[in-house]
Amino acid sequence: MSIDWFYDSLGISTFMTELWGLAHHAGIPSTNYIQLEEGLTADDDLQILRYLDQRAGSRGFPPWTPFVHPQLGTVEIGGWEFKFGLMNHPGQLLDDVIASTVPFAVAAMGTAPHLRISASGAERVAEGVYRV
Repeated sequence: MSIDWFYDSLGISTFMTELWGLAHHAGIPSTNYIQLEEGLTADDDLQILRYLDQRAGSRGFPPWTPFVHPQLGTVEIGGWEFKFGLMNHPGQLLDDVIASTVPFAVAAMGTAPHLRISASGAERVAEGVYRV
C-alpha cells in the first residue's frame, strides 16, 4: 500500500480510486464503504449471485464440486471466490470497471493544484553533495 507509506512516512497526501466493490456493483446501497461486504443479508447474497450470473458468467461463485483431499477424504470445494469476485473484479468485467473509473480519475486529477517551476538549479555544497 504505497499510498499509506507516502502519507505515513513522507507526509505526502495521496489519492486512489477503488476499482471494485462487489456489493456496490451489484446495486446494494451502503454508506460504510470500508466494510461494504460485511453484514450482508441472504437477500443481498442472492442479488450478488444474480449479478455475477448475468454480468460475469457466474465467475465469482464456482459451483460446489466434490474433491478428494489426500488427508480429509472427499470434500466439496466452491462458493465465493475471494481473489476474483470479492476482492477484485472477475476478468470479464474489467472493461466496464475501467470505463466507469477512468473518467472520474481524470476529472479528479483536474482539480489538483497545477505546479509551475519558475527556476531550477544546483549548487555544489561539498564533494558529491548538491543543494537543488
